[in-house]
Amino acid sequence: MSLISQQQLKILHQYLIQSLEKEVLSKFITFPLAEYRELTIMIADIRGYLDYLDKYPPETAFNTLNLYFLRRVQPILERGGTIGNMFEDTTALFGILSTADSVTKLAVNAAFSMIEVAKEIREFQQANNLPIL
Repeated sequence: MSLISQQQLKILHQYLIQSLEKEVLSKFITFPLAEYRELTIMIADIRGYLDYLDKYPPETAFNTLNLYFLRRVQPILERGGTIGNMFEDTTALFGILSTADSVTKLAVNAAFSMIEVAKEIREFQQANNLPIL
């Protein structure tokens, strides 16, 4: 077995269940070990997140954070970003999916849209006398 095949097998062991691994190997599918791409990583933080969790009842905090998380994903996905993490910080990668656009511009545009989303949510909370995050 060649070195490349051994490395491919190691990758398959890490990520695929054994039955699927056997099927893939039986068809002798090869794939590149590495591909160079320009990526941009965007990290967006919710300011005051932990204080908000401490200050309000779980149901209130949960509903507010759900709204934030659901809405802040849209600008990322609309610009071809891939969500890496969505807890206190949202981490997104741009450039994993092929695009002709600048991945840096896509990330920056997503970030500006996320700021607008946060403003809209804040205005909604104020208008409805809800606790503001």
